[in-house]
Parts: sequence; C-alpha cells; structure tokens
Amino acid sequence: MLEALPQKWEHYSDFTLLPPNAFLSEPWPQVLHQIIHLDYQQPSPAAKPLSRIQQLEAILQDALQSTHIARKAIIPVQDLLRRPKIRPLAGDWGVHNRFKTFVEDSHLLIEHSPVASLPPSSSCPSREIKESVPGEGTVAPKDIDEDLDFRGAYWAMTSQNHVWYSWAPMFTMFSAGNITEKERVAHSRAIFDARDKVVVDLYAGIGYFTLVYLVHAGARIVHACEWNPWSVEGLCRGATKNGIEWEVTQDSTQVISAPSISLPSTTTTTTAASSSSSHPAPTKPKSTRLGKLQVYPGDNASWIRCFENTAHHVNLGLIPSSEQGWVLAVRALCPIQGGFLHVHQNVRQGEEPEFERRLIDELHRLFDIWKLQQQQGKWDIHVRHVECVKSFAPMVYHYVFDVECRPPQP
Repeated sequence: MLEALPQKWEHYSDFTLLPPNAFLSEPWPQVLHQIIHLDYQQPSPAAKPLSRIQQLEAILQDALQSTHIARKAIIPVQDLLRRPKIRPLAGDWGVHNRFKTFVEDSHLLIEHSPVASLPPSSSCPSREIKESVPGEGTVAPKDIDEDLDFRGAYWAMTSQNHVWYSWAPMFTMFSAGNITEKERVAHSRAIFDARDKVVVDLYAGIGYFTLVYLVHAGARIVHACEWNPWSVEGLCRGATKNGIEWEVTQDSTQVISAPSISLPSTTTTTTAASSSSSHPAPTKPKSTRLGKLQVYPGDNASWIRCFENTAHHVNLGLIPSSEQGWVLAVRALCPIQGGFLHVHQNVRQGEEPEFERRLIDELHRLFDIWKLQQQQGKWDIHVRHVECVKSFAPMVYHYVFDVECRPPQP
C-alpha cells in the first residue's frame, strides 16, 4: 500500500491536488472497497464519531497539511473554457460534496455543459446585455449553461511572487508552470515596462498576468477579457485580495463595482480595500496606489470598442494558439505610441523561425488594414524576444513572442 501511494503532488495554501492515479493502483481499490463496506455494515461507535473513510480523510489532511484534497483528471481538449475534471477526496466542497469518493465505480466526475464555438474574432462588436449572476458580483455569458453557485463552491487561494490568485478547482485550474513568465512580466523593464500605461489582456483567466501587470509592472489600467464566468469570479476575488480596484462591465451603461454583488443602476466606483464584502481583504496594505482592473466577461471581440486604440501592451495568453486574437490585438494597440504584443503559442521544436516569419507577415497585413487611417506608412514590427515558458508535449513548447510595434515616423 505504501509503495502505491503517490510520490508527487501540487500543493497550494490549503489545497492539494494529487496525480490522476492516486489511490487507484492496487491494492488500494480493494482496501477502499472493504473500508466502505465496513462503514455501511458496521457504523462507527459513539466513541469514534468519524466513519473509517472519514478517518482516512483526516489522516490525509494532516499528512498533507491541507483542508481540501482532490485527484486530477484529464482536461478535455475540446472544451473551449479549459475546465478541469477533478475528484474531490477530502474536505468540505460545499454543494459539490456529492462528487467526493475514493473509488471510481460510478465515474461520477462533474460533467460541464458544452459551449458553442466562439464567434470569429473579427466579428462586429455587439451590445447584447449579459445576465447578472446571483453570486459574487460577476457576469456570465448567456450561452454558458453552468451551475453558477459561486458562494456554494470551494475556492482555493495561493500566492506566487507576492501576488494572490483565487480559483474554483471544480471549474477552473491554476497553472503553476507559468511562474517564470509571471516573473518576467514583473521584473523585465526592457520589455514589460507598463508604468502608468494601458494593458489589454485578451485571455485573462483568473489573472495569471493581469494581476502581475497591476501589482508589479505598474499598469495604470488593465482591460481584461475572459469567457469563463468562474474565471471572471476568480479574477475579481484575486483582485480584491491584492487590494486592486475593479469593475465588471455588463454593457456600455452597466457595471458591477468591487465589491458589490448587485447590479447598480448607474456606473459607480469603489475600492475593494475600503468596503465590506465576502471577498477577502488584502493581507498587506499597498504603500503605493495600484492601477485599476476593468473586466469584460464573454467574447472579447464584442468588447473591442471599449479599449480600441488605447493599449501599450496586449497580452495574448491563449494556448495552443492565440491567432484568433491577433486582429483584436492590432486594433487595441495605441496608434500614436504603439507598444508590445505578447503572443503566446505552442510551436514544435525547430519550427520557431517559420512561425515568427508568419506572425510578422500577418501582423503587417493587419496593421495595413486597421491602422492606415491613423498613420500613413508601414509600421515597424519586429520580434524583440522569444521566451520558452515550458514544455507542452513531446517536441512541442509553449513560447511567448514579444513583438514590438511602432508607428511610422513623420
């Protein structure tokens, strides 16, 4: 039994994520079935209020120093929202306690409802009003038929490089492998100097890079787009924890401000640090005022008019490919000063130069379409740096191409 225990795991504050085969290798399944059978046949005596399986949970929690423990499962590649499937093993998972079990007889992993294909990124902006969510003050696209009980779910939290992140493990994931890129955003002034500048994050997630731009890189405002309502909620919780002022935009006239949970009739702005809320308060007051986070839920193409021609940095953190957002990035870039596009892409080893050439050619084409009205002449576009973030698959790596784009000089 000891030899079949997992040898590695991911640990975040009070949450531990075990590998997919944890407690599924013999003799564990046979032993666990016997324990469950004994609990069913012979309930624990009054002297032992915990059942045998609950005692096993407590042992795991003590050994791993975690209140919540789960087992990984495969992330469906076809899921546009990249929602994980995990098996809760120990701890209070709120409304999702019904999915807790050590054995896999039922294969009762939470099933996420399908999401229709994303509209083309070049589509015209729409002003379709999104539905408000009775949770923590965020907004969900209408076509995501998910159980949005934010208050009833378990939320994990961790800190990397003095930035707090929050996510619901049943519906979103935390990528620890992106830490090197987060550190680069925080400290590489030659590329990521965002002091008093505008940043657009087209695929914000729970704020992997959005929050770093605000906490470390000095951004004045970050416009963050995110499709998954659970990630939007995590982004807002993380912003509150870091003491960042935020708003979630519903349409051109309606916003939800931190930390309100009801839709105000007019646009209002409050600071997360000064108001009462179910969001956790920042652990340490910031000595300098941080920039503002503006969140746009749903399709990023539908919000382009809100930040078009304003950005000095555009982050395209979608893998395996962010190509569908290149046109939005070009449109978002400031036509007077230009700036940087940070293009994330999975590329097979040895094919980096070919991809770089294709990227530059396509960007030249898009700038000719979208920026000729503001500036006459060709933009100066070149790759300043290529960063290998991590291995994604055999011979395939996650890269970031830092593309500097400057308007023609008069």
